[in-house]
Amino acid sequence: MVMDDDIEQASMATVAFERDLEALVLEAFARGARVEGTWEICPSPSTVPDWTIQIRRHSCTGRAREDTVFEDGTDGY
Repeated sequence: MVMDDDIEQASMATVAFERDLEALVLEAFARGARVEGTWEICPSPSTVPDWTIQIRRHSCTGRAREDTVFEDGTDGY
């Protein structure tokens, strides 16, 4: 069914987006970038939606955290 295919493709795209976003944030943090903050994205052409992106640091509760030391000597928190 076409609708099921559309839902499956959207779900796969969302999973890929989440994976890519996590990698981007973690790589930027490891390089020393200021990751926490709010950004406005206003692309051209105007037919593409504008976005506000907010990133806040927090501790994930309820899951084990691996102790990883980044190149800057921090533990990531």
